Amino acid sequence: MSEWFKIMNVKDRFSTIRLRDESRQPWTADCTSFTRLEEACQIISTCAWQGGGGRKLKLTKQTAEAFTVSTRNNVDAAKLLLEDKDFDYVLPAIFVDEALEKFFGQARQRRGGNFYIDVVDIMAAAKIVNLQTLSKHDIMVESSSRVHDCDKNCTTSENPAERSEFIDEITPQDTQELLRSDDTLKHKVVYLAGYLVYKFGDSTSMEEIIGDEDGNEVSSEFLDNLNRGGLSVPTMSTVFFVHNAYNLHDQTKMRCRFHFAELLSFVAAPLAGNKAACTTLANILLKAHVLNVSDKEKSLGCLRRQDKLSN
Repeated sequence: MSEWFKIMNVKDRFSTIRLRDESRQPWTADCTSFTRLEEACQIISTCAWQGGGGRKLKLTKQTAEAFTVSTRNNVDAAKLLLEDKDFDYVLPAIFVDEALEKFFGQARQRRGGNFYIDVVDIMAAAKIVNLQTLSKHDIMVESSSRVHDCDKNCTTSENPAERSEFIDEITPQDTQELLRSDDTLKHKVVYLAGYLVYKFGDSTSMEEIIGDEDGNEVSSEFLDNLNRGGLSVPTMSTVFFVHNAYNLHDQTKMRCRFHFAELLSFVAAPLAGNKAACTTLANILLKAHVLNVSDKEKSLGCLRRQDKLSN
């Protein structure tokens, strides 16, 4: 079981180097992990209790079936990504990191191994998880001051004229060119714009939506997520708004979500007048920046360790 857990819980590309354990390597098309997982499923199937005597050290039939179904489904999903979607590798921990299941586990274990929990435990656990998330991403809210968490190098000014210096760098024509290009930023902008329109947009708006005859402006991944719900086809003004937000973050290097959200409100787009939309977009971009920096630092550390071990 410990070997199975190691194979199923690979969270990054460098675990096998950092921990010196071949079981923790990412799944690839030619890896041995698939064979080892199938062997584990065969062993678990023989451990299932079929009724009658001799139940000691046996799993229930439901537990054994859940184990084999979950394992084989994860393997099938990984093979689909590797063979049909041209993935170079798959991190299996992504499959098992289901948000609701993870939260239930945190709520249940809040007071030890008590399986039975009530509404009070759920609400208390939700507040604790939210607090831990804010603390992890360094965006703690300071009630005493709106600018207390602002970085010392923040270039935000109280003068709107100085703000416009950064805002005017991106024009609607620039956004149109981005949508016609092969830049990977296009898909990020379209996805975020679709989320904002779904959450804050006006579904009765007659404004032009993105898209052309060839469908080049919307990726197939976006359409797949669109069919699952939680997204809407974004309007051009919202795409322009998000494109501006990416540029503003790159130019100002802000870490203060209050100042960044306030700066976004000066963009010449209808959604910029929605304070909640500006705050949401600011939080998303700042969290993404923190996670990206953390991932780069972890990758560099593992590469240095790999060079050290090879010398």
